[in-house]
Amino acid sequence: MGKRLAMPSAGDGEGYEIVDEDSDGYDVLQKISIMNEAGALMTEVVGLSDCFYYIVTKQPRAYPLGYISENERIPPGHPNLARFDSDRKKAQDSMCAVGIVGGQGLNAHTVMIYVDGNYWLVGDLHEKNVMLDVDGNPTIIDALIGLVTKSALKRHDWLLSNCDAALEFRETGEIPDRSL
Repeated sequence: MGKRLAMPSAGDGEGYEIVDEDSDGYDVLQKISIMNEAGALMTEVVGLSDCFYYIVTKQPRAYPLGYISENERIPPGHPNLARFDSDRKKAQDSMCAVGIVGGQGLNAHTVMIYVDGNYWLVGDLHEKNVMLDVDGNPTIIDALIGLVTKSALKRHDWLLSNCDAALEFRETGEIPDRSL
């Protein structure tokens, strides 16, 4: 049905890895709800597939970034990469998402949000998952999300400062100062 982010512990009990794993219909509906609440582009559920296995959604108010052609990935060093990074940052800011600080081995495009009393990792923020809304503002149209569990918070000290920053951004609307 789809994918979600998970943070299983490594065999040594100390490490971790952010992985994508299969999700079910509940996970998909939860993702849509969390992303809508966070400020991503509104996703509409329009039905189920004929086999009742897939949830059919649409985002009719999503428009492509004009400088990226269909199905293109921007290669490293390309002049449009800096422009895309700026647009992705604006889209993340519109969701009150903070970049992860201190998590070794995380994808640079994994961020954290605070929504509805929980902390969530948000990833898969590539060129096709950042688009423009009806007003021309960059927005996230799709992503993978995963709940930051209480057991993960107990195992990984670096998560706490990221959670604090995500909560501060959500509550104040101001990007937290995370300089050392």
